[in-house]
Amino acid sequence: MVQIVDKRFYELPVINWAEGKPTCIVAHETANNSDNGSYKNEIDFMKNNWQNAFVHSYTGEIDTALVHDPDIGGAWGAGPSMHHYAIHCELCRSSTKEGFTKAYNNWVETLVYFAKEYDIPVVLNKGMNKEEILTHKYVTETYGGTTHVDPDAYLNRYGVTINQLAMDLQSSFDDDKTEKKPQSTDKEIELNTEMSIVDYLNAHDKDSSFNHRQELADQYGIEGYIGSAEQNLALLDAIRSYEPSESIYEGESIVEYLNIIGDDSSFNHRSELAEVYGIDHYAGSAEQNLQLLDMLRSGVEPDTSSNKKMLYLPANVNLWNVYKLNVQPVSRNSEWALTPSAFGGLTYEILAMPYPNVATIMTSRGKRNIYVAPSTGANIQ
Repeated sequence: MVQIVDKRFYELPVINWAEGKPTCIVAHETANNSDNGSYKNEIDFMKNNWQNAFVHSYTGEIDTALVHDPDIGGAWGAGPSMHHYAIHCELCRSSTKEGFTKAYNNWVETLVYFAKEYDIPVVLNKGMNKEEILTHKYVTETYGGTTHVDPDAYLNRYGVTINQLAMDLQSSFDDDKTEKKPQSTDKEIELNTEMSIVDYLNAHDKDSSFNHRQELADQYGIEGYIGSAEQNLALLDAIRSYEPSESIYEGESIVEYLNIIGDDSSFNHRSELAEVYGIDHYAGSAEQNLQLLDMLRSGVEPDTSSNKKMLYLPANVNLWNVYKLNVQPVSRNSEWALTPSAFGGLTYEILAMPYPNVATIMTSRGKRNIYVAPSTGANIQ
């Protein structure tokens, strides 16, 4: 089974799905002979040139890199006819027949993986309903709006015809070589990879957003942070090797303590912590701050089971807007959207209710707010 590793780049625009989820897949190849079976250069180029085009995945001889999560939205990969419908999957070029075979097999399994995950029929270049797997050339000839004719010629170089690709896709699907990804509690994507910096921060209930990781990078001396794989690994190693305890910080400032452990030190977050630890009417006084600091340093976890509330987003809603914590939850400020209908509804634990009818939940991008007024159909229990 192909490994899909987490190389997500979070600074891409959100392109909402026309049907609430992707309905087709476009199969590409990079047309770059210098790839040598690796996607590293392709990802670096995309990060610097995404305004012109970006895709969802790159496949090489070893594994597949997920650079844009289809759960978030579409991409600019094969003309406007595909923006709101297609997952875009690139095959990186290899310089040998052996390397091509490895990358090609991984690519086929990646296409089938996404097809199974989003209930897309495993048929190739058969119609005009945007409910199948399409080559970029087929999109050019059938839908227009793009001029590329990949991957046909590159596949033919190594003796693979489009008919053979169609048979290989069906064979991979029939043999069940790929597995449908497990559903997490918030239906965000889970990947076959070692823990990333985003996974680590989420697992420790920390903000995993790019902006917060930039702040952490500054604290740990990682200069010019842009979210590269090398920088993320360095940041993860730095955080893991620095385990705060009473012996590390002996001062009396709750703000300094939270900054040291990489947590949000804002008043709003301290208010949330105070509520969790049973400090009523938190106003940020010296006495309250010291009380909260002592509780945090004690290592005793608060019992929140009796206060836990769950949020259910109904399956009949295609898109549910998500907002950063520092903006008003109105449509024009939406950062991206959840897709309840794609998963038969979504379930989240409510972390806070910062405004009337607004809930804070944990997503793959860290804590985010969503609007949950009764008129939306959201159910809080």
